Amino acid sequence: MPSAAAATARASAVAALRHSQHRRSHGRLAPGAPVLAYSTQQRSVLGASAEAFALSCAAGSALDLWQRSQDAGGETEESAAAETAFSPWAAVDRRLSAFKALAVDGAARVSAECRRRCGVAGHLAVNRVTGYAGFAEAFGAAGGDNRLILLDIGRALAEEDTDEAAHAAAPPPAEGTSAAAGTDDPHWWPRTVGVLERRLTARLRAALDEGRRRGLDGMDLWNPLLERARHLGEVHTLRLAARSVADAVTAAHGHDPVGRALAALYGTTQALRLSGPLQWAGVLSGESAASLESAADRQCAELAPYLDEIAARLAPPEDLAPTPLAAPDYAAALHSALSWPDGGDS
Repeated sequence: MPSAAAATARASAVAALRHSQHRRSHGRLAPGAPVLAYSTQQRSVLGASAEAFALSCAAGSALDLWQRSQDAGGETEESAAAETAFSPWAAVDRRLSAFKALAVDGAARVSAECRRRCGVAGHLAVNRVTGYAGFAEAFGAAGGDNRLILLDIGRALAEEDTDEAAHAAAPPPAEGTSAAAGTDDPHWWPRTVGVLERRLTARLRAALDEGRRRGLDGMDLWNPLLERARHLGEVHTLRLAARSVADAVTAAHGHDPVGRALAALYGTTQALRLSGPLQWAGVLSGESAASLESAADRQCAELAPYLDEIAARLAPPEDLAPTPLAAPDYAAALHSALSWPDGGDS
């Protein structure tokens, strides 16, 4: 499932990227310019490409984990003793269920944004993006409901007998500097989201302890904390993805500048998406969070010379998922792909 979801994210991102390169603006600000010249389009489409890259790294980690579980007779260190309150899928293996939720939610986000950025063309079935979006949305519930998976992951993290609270006070990774100064390092986001996860875990655990001191149990204890548990589960999946991306970039030993740049942009865009929790959890200061905007723009500019390489890296085989959306002459490609009725004599 993570591999399939990552493939749809990559296909959506490449279609939107190529379409944005060829589509011309009719606005008065820059008539005739490619829409990808606009910073808003760059941030959206290149950000989607970076997330698709990250989902592919995460899918590789999930596949490796699954293969090792098969070699071990279908059981991993997290599967035998797992207990669940909301979803049976998290009991199979917490990390595998986390990767499933991460990949499907990420693919839904990527395909929806790419569809939006392609205008009405993104909604035509022949261009596939709307089908990819529907696939991801459907599998948010199918194959184990993502929300229930995240709830169980958050619950398990808060109730584990590990000393996470001792790590919760760790200083933010960008302490004393602007976040922008560190975001180009592929390891910045794994460290940052790791601190966020520990602090959210400590807060949820403290809330549970307080509820139990008041004599609460079961539904009375958990119902007010469900959204906190779900959010903690989501942050946990993002940490897994961040680690997968960093490991993939590190394995390249500096010989993959495009992968490194995509990893940096992925971390920055995820930090922007979580800027609220990062600030109120004390991981980033308001000034550091504000600097993420300029960091994302700079990283998009650094990726601009590599658009063809990004597309080639992420694209599915042409004969596997052809789409008019990626063609240099979209109108001609769309016309040749459609079957128009001739009307006959009636």
